[in-house]
Amino acid sequence: MSSKYSYPEFYYSERVRDLLSSKPALPLAPTPPSEPLKPVDPGEYDSGGNLGCLLVMLVASIILFIAGMSSDIENKSSMIIPGIIPILFSFFLLKTTRWDKEGHEKEKRNYSKALQDYPLLQAQYQKDYEEYLKQKEAYDRRVQSLLTKTNILRFRKSIIQDWKSTRSLPKFQPCKGTDLIKKGVSEHYFAEALKRSGFEVHTNQKIPAEYMYYYPDFLVVKDNIYIDIEIDEPYSGQDGTPIHYLEIKGGIKKSVDSERNNYLTEKGFEVIRFSEDQVILRPQECINFITLFIKNINNGSKSMSCPEEFKSKKWTKEEASQMAYQRFRNTYLPINLQNSISSEGSYYYSDSHTELLKGKLTNNKKLMANLVSARLRRVQIMSPDEYNISNSRILVLFLRIGKPIQLLVDESFDRLPVMKIDPSLIEIIDAVEYNGKRTYVAKYLRE
Repeated sequence: MSSKYSYPEFYYSERVRDLLSSKPALPLAPTPPSEPLKPVDPGEYDSGGNLGCLLVMLVASIILFIAGMSSDIENKSSMIIPGIIPILFSFFLLKTTRWDKEGHEKEKRNYSKALQDYPLLQAQYQKDYEEYLKQKEAYDRRVQSLLTKTNILRFRKSIIQDWKSTRSLPKFQPCKGTDLIKKGVSEHYFAEALKRSGFEVHTNQKIPAEYMYYYPDFLVVKDNIYIDIEIDEPYSGQDGTPIHYLEIKGGIKKSVDSERNNYLTEKGFEVIRFSEDQVILRPQECINFITLFIKNINNGSKSMSCPEEFKSKKWTKEEASQMAYQRFRNTYLPINLQNSISSEGSYYYSDSHTELLKGKLTNNKKLMANLVSARLRRVQIMSPDEYNISNSRILVLFLRIGKPIQLLVDESFDRLPVMKIDPSLIEIIDAVEYNGKRTYVAKYLRE
């Protein structure tokens, strides 16, 4: 993956990421021999002298303890521990001392034999260890040859070619019907440049994602590798809303497009994101980057680089707002695209998927139950006119599934207090993508 804070960004699909991290299987390492243990002398047999001493100690300890407990001493409790300790110690010595003469003699015989065999075992161990060192040296040379950069790339190239010939193709389909898709003014410009360079380019496509669709700017297909190409503008030309920005939460920067990137790579797509100024000012370098990206995957390499002067810094939401105020996009867009920027926005296609979504979402009891405790939040996304809604009592709600579910209301409405939502009055009418996050559109008839 590329730098999190500059363009171009690139994200490998899960399978490609695994393949580009693969290494050849290594042979089993030789096992070193076990060094023989020197026999332990069982010691001398106790003929009974020690046993007699222990018995005398045990009997004396018991007698003293009983006498002390039977005396007239007032504080008898102070004698309990000093009396018990020698008794327990005597029992321990009796238990652990070997009194079995026959068993001891057998251990002695075994020890003598093991002591005689020990030099032979040591000699055999030395011989085995020298053989092990030879095998280990040969093994290390073999591993070193397998793990050379050239051999690793050759191995990855082979398994990637096998994968491409048998892979399951990622799912996408043409936009139709009432699909709502947002188009940037520079998308057509760069898509045509890619086509002139010989790339297979698919525009106006959608990728299914549970109860909604993701709409790639366009897809590039080459060598059975499917790439979602995204052109990131800092703000919407229609209303100046910041988009594709870095969020900073708890001191950690994260792109608002992270969820989308993760979903597409999980589903088998590679993702490359350019900033809009890169595709306008340096289109050939962007094309070269895509070409190198595909070439490196085919060759098993994940080493991607580009000149520093080609990189473009990512922006925060505040920086995007400042860019919108300064009309930053007009500093690099050609005049013909500048004239179209104010009309940049959403476009429709004819299909029936909205009705399907409406049924699935409205019948999702778990989803609708969560709306009871959800709150309204105001955000500028689109006007109700885009859904042919003129009734002032109807709110256009934007549902974002999270914890809790966020309900977003268009800026064109007056400020509303925090309010509870009656889920029975919600009608799902569309599913869209906003700032890389799944968002559902619904109508709500307020009282």
